[in-house]
Amino acid sequence: MSVLAGAAFQAGQRIMGHNVSMDYFAQDQASVLDSSRSAWDELYSDAPYEIVPKLRDILGAFLFSGDDINKKVGVLSGGERNRLALAKMLLRPSNLLLMDEPTNHLDLFSKEVLLDALRSFDGTVVFVSHDRYFVNGLATRIVEVEGGQLTDYFGDYEYYLEKKEGAQRAIPAAQPRTSNAETRTASGAPAPLPVFEKAERLKDREEQKRQKREEEKRQKLLAEIEKQIARTEAAIALLEEEMAQTGFFDDPERGKEAGERHAALNEQLEQYYREWEELSG
Repeated sequence: MSVLAGAAFQAGQRIMGHNVSMDYFAQDQASVLDSSRSAWDELYSDAPYEIVPKLRDILGAFLFSGDDINKKVGVLSGGERNRLALAKMLLRPSNLLLMDEPTNHLDLFSKEVLLDALRSFDGTVVFVSHDRYFVNGLATRIVEVEGGQLTDYFGDYEYYLEKKEGAQRAIPAAQPRTSNAETRTASGAPAPLPVFEKAERLKDREEQKRQKREEEKRQKLLAEIEKQIARTEAAIALLEEEMAQTGFFDDPERGKEAGERHAALNEQLEQYYREWEELSG
């Protein structure tokens, strides 16, 4: 879960040895759009000359079709603004994209549009995401951020899981520490400890008990949150399977309700991830 804090994807030529042209997509990237412009005008304002004839097709690829391209940015939903911001970023010539939680506020279909666009991107994408579906569909290299350290896994998300599971199995159980430094009397029996040393040892034992109780409580909470994450992910997967069925969106009301439920489940999942990270820190 926190292991998804960093991930990277490479395609096309390696950047090393080439001039780097970088672009950055922030979580609040959509906020920099001009709310007074239409979707088409906003894209046109940043498009290279040779791309202008293709703007309508590009907007269509990001689910803006028909009169939608004339909608003012100010009336677009959060997901629509994010899609427009992504489309605008991909218009600019660059060979390195840095993306911070690019799937925030995106529905299932928008995620697929973004995945398709990034898979065909002839450069390197470095992104931070807690969306395991997105990471699994894009990453070819995982960077784990934990305990102030970075660990590289040169493979996809499934490779990372296999390596992580194998490393955890290889860690031996901690052995209790023993001490041979007890002072003994002339008869060989342990000498009585000074009063202050007895008090210190008693204090240490109480502290160890307290820490053990806190750790057991933390582990219990973590286990419960992980169950909630698993249940929520299962619910999202089931809903997405239903939404992918032919004719599902023939009923507009049904499609609207499904979209709202999908967004609510993803929002709840992100909250569970945040709680898990706080307890794991």
